[in-house]
Amino acid sequence: FLNEVRHLSYPIDLLKAHNIAVKKVLGGCLCCTAGLPFRVALNEMIRDNKHDRIFIEPAGAGHLDNIKPLLTGQFYQPIINIPPTQ
Repeated sequence: FLNEVRHLSYPIDLLKAHNIAVKKVLGGCLCCTAGLPFRVALNEMIRDNKHDRIFIEPAGAGHLDNIKPLLTGQFYQPIINIPPTQ
């Protein structure tokens, strides 16, 4: 899980007990920080863990329009597969 807000409502200890990594991305919404803070957090998640899936929780649905081009771009395309959504 990547979460952009300061307050996490997730049971962090329970998630970690089930080998689920949680990473906070501070510094504003992902719409504004789809640059360096988000990329650093995502790169750390990819590097430090062997994930089947990574869930990204932006503050609002409109923010996905800014995140998806980054994730489907030249750098992440070889390592991240985003299946079609309905």
